[in-house]
Amino acid sequence: MTDNSNMEGIQDDVKDPYSPPRKRIKTDDEASASQENAVNFSGSLVPTALKYKIHAHEGGCSSILFPFNSQNLISGGKDNTIKIWDTSTGALTSLLQGFQGSVYDLAISSDNSFLAAALTSRKLCVWELNTGQIRQTLTGHSQKVCAVDVGKVLSRYIVSAGSDQMIKVWDLQQDYPVCSRYISSACNAISFSSDETTICSGHANGKVIFSKVNRFWMNHSSEVEAHTQSVTSICPLQNGSLILSSGRDNWHNLIDTRTMQICSKFRTRCSRVASNWSRVCVSSDDNYAVVGSADGSVYVWSMQMGRMVNALKGHTAPVLACSWSGMGMPLASTDSDGTICICCTTWNFKAQSSDHSHGRFPSTSAALAYQHDLFTNQMMYLTSSLVPLRTLESACERNYSFLNTIYFDRNMSQDEVAVDAIKHALKALRKRHLLEEGAHAPAIVALSKPFIYQGSEWKDKAENLEVELQQCYRAQARLSEQLVVEVAECRASKALVQEKEAIINDIQNELTKTRDECLQLKVIVEEKTKALELVMSENQELKAQLQEMTVKAKNIEAENKMLIDRWMLQKMQEAEHLNEANALYQDFKDQLKASGIAQLARQQVDGVVRQSEEGAQYYGESTVPNTCKHRIHAHEGGCAAILFEYNSGNLISGGHDRAVKMWDTNTGSLTRTLYGCVGSVLDLAITHDNRSIIAASSSNNLCVWDVNSGRIRHTLTGHMDKVCSVDVSKISSRHVASAAYDRTIKVWDLQKGYCINTIIFHSNCNALCFSTDGQTICSGHVDGNLRLWDIQTGKLLSEVAAHSLAITSISLSRNGSVVLTSGRDNLHNLFDMRSLEVCGTLRANGNRVASNWSRSCISADDNYVAAGSTDGSVHIWSILTAEIVSTLKEHTASVLSCSWSGLGKPLASSDKSGIVYTWT
Repeated sequence: MTDNSNMEGIQDDVKDPYSPPRKRIKTDDEASASQENAVNFSGSLVPTALKYKIHAHEGGCSSILFPFNSQNLISGGKDNTIKIWDTSTGALTSLLQGFQGSVYDLAISSDNSFLAAALTSRKLCVWELNTGQIRQTLTGHSQKVCAVDVGKVLSRYIVSAGSDQMIKVWDLQQDYPVCSRYISSACNAISFSSDETTICSGHANGKVIFSKVNRFWMNHSSEVEAHTQSVTSICPLQNGSLILSSGRDNWHNLIDTRTMQICSKFRTRCSRVASNWSRVCVSSDDNYAVVGSADGSVYVWSMQMGRMVNALKGHTAPVLACSWSGMGMPLASTDSDGTICICCTTWNFKAQSSDHSHGRFPSTSAALAYQHDLFTNQMMYLTSSLVPLRTLESACERNYSFLNTIYFDRNMSQDEVAVDAIKHALKALRKRHLLEEGAHAPAIVALSKPFIYQGSEWKDKAENLEVELQQCYRAQARLSEQLVVEVAECRASKALVQEKEAIINDIQNELTKTRDECLQLKVIVEEKTKALELVMSENQELKAQLQEMTVKAKNIEAENKMLIDRWMLQKMQEAEHLNEANALYQDFKDQLKASGIAQLARQQVDGVVRQSEEGAQYYGESTVPNTCKHRIHAHEGGCAAILFEYNSGNLISGGHDRAVKMWDTNTGSLTRTLYGCVGSVLDLAITHDNRSIIAASSSNNLCVWDVNSGRIRHTLTGHMDKVCSVDVSKISSRHVASAAYDRTIKVWDLQKGYCINTIIFHSNCNALCFSTDGQTICSGHVDGNLRLWDIQTGKLLSEVAAHSLAITSISLSRNGSVVLTSGRDNLHNLFDMRSLEVCGTLRANGNRVASNWSRSCISADDNYVAAGSTDGSVHIWSILTAEIVSTLKEHTASVLSCSWSGLGKPLASSDKSGIVYTWT
């Protein structure tokens, strides 16, 4: 017994620096401190069987965890939900919703009061688990949040890491980060230390970085080159001095946080880490590590023995996360299909009641059964290892004390049998070990002597052998890596050869096709050669015929030339006769102008026409105005169009304020306002019965009002740009013509309310008017030409260059024989409608046309012309003498429009400031 105690002391004091420290077993006093602690005592068992599967989430499940001292499982997936499961029954107990984005990581407070989730929507959501309601939503990351952890001490602080390379510490009482740190590599996993003074983070560059943190700052402490590729998971052990890290290089390393060194590492050849966020876990007693693989397997490693103890199959997709219950069982794992597998030992947890989900066994018999399995596993391990007897006895006594605690606390007679059985088993086991110790005592004494004398030599040899073994392992690793490289190169070469063979086959097939095409082309060439020979023979025949026809053509050309000479001689004779007639006509015309017969003829014809016109009773001879009768502030922003009603002194005006107004020129008062136009009014027209008013608008349409009701009768749409001119037929009030800056003239039917004809031309039209017969439209264009169009066919009848610059106004005389045009060249021309010849040009030194839509007018008796100027004056010319007879100066802005009443007076003018003047 003395030797055994000495061996036990040596084993307790001398520890392998490359193996994790074993968890200290509690004493009898600590084990019997409370019944609840005794029940939650968790020597973890190696899971051996798949209990059941749960299809938890659509699209994949990336994070799972067990709450502290509970067998309820929390899972988060890509379907924007977090679910809580009862692992004893596999039933869904709670569903957390109300957020957007997939769940990348989960963390829970030490008191199980709240849950934090890292989301792809760049947010952190915190839930109250008692109510299932969202407690807080933390925003601050600029990219998706990949990892989250909750402090172990106060459960007040949360640390998060995102793809934006930022690590943030949050105070849940303040809803904002208290400190942040930028790291040049993206962080995939993060964890608080047990005292909340250090943050451990795993990064895409393979480093594990430790950062010191307090309430207001975070700085770099140290870092470990843990992996050659990205770190995917960090899992701190319960003892607080070791951290398990996993990487995309498929290595799993144990890092000592005190020395910042890797104390051990392990991997499985067939194990492949599935993603940058694959999570591993450690059992509650720090004895086992669980890692998932891309092939759907879950591997359980013993960290004391440094080898794999079990491989669990059940997943059909890459495993993304694992979690081990703090109560020792069960083990849960999830994959990219959203399936969760629950694994346990052969003992059936499912036979227990729902109290299992709250971390308590439902009865003492269940607790005894569970502790019996645990005790059996511990005894198997202790008896199979070279451990001292005292250690074995202490383990037995602890389990016996635990069973006694349950029996006497529960005080239930049905459990006495189980307690007695275990007690007898302990006694029998102790006797067996005593017998074995006595039997082996001589051998132990004999073996101890070589150890005493040759201990130092054997120790040196063992160290040398260890060094050689490590070198062998390193050489084996290098050879393995070289072998992998060679195999990869061999596979690549094989694939390249296969590709080359496929290319050669394709080239051979193309060559065969090319040969076949070449043979076909040879046959076609032979056929073409024969056809060419035939064509050449036909060509020779045609050449002979061509020569014959050339001789005939020369003879006919000579005859034709002689006939042309004779025809030209005859035309010259006819031209001389025509010149003589023109000279006689010019002499007669000069005599007519000299004697004044033209003025007499105009007055006689004027009288005849006016007596036959409708409304001749309203006709009055026009007088030259020289006095301002009324000054009317008509519109805001300018008045571009004015017009008198037929045989009336009422004036109609339209301006930039989108209103059309009617005025009594006798009193200067407003009689009516018409609304409904959505753009500036650029031109106005009225039907002969004074019932409808049409306005051309800058809003690409025309508005037609009923004068009696004041309501809009039609809105004529179809132009693609502003409508700048409109006129009504002189014969029928049914047809309306309009011109717009979309290079079109449209003819409308007012009764039907739509366009019946469209004329398209290359130059924009500024002004137009109907002829007296209603069959022709006169239009003035930006290119300075005056054009006449047939209203029925839309064809151009005639065209004349009226001005050197754009035409701004067209006005037809009352008898319809003369049309007045005004242009930006500051000229006002009178054209004969029949011949389109200029019969008069009016100009003045101070007269300057104000805009492309400045309107001039002819008096009712066709004797005078009125036109406005940019200096605010209105000039009046006599058509007979072509001289200015009056200049009216009252406007302070450019004059845009003039209109003469059909009664002979008054004359009205409007300017850019919206003022209208009437003159008598």
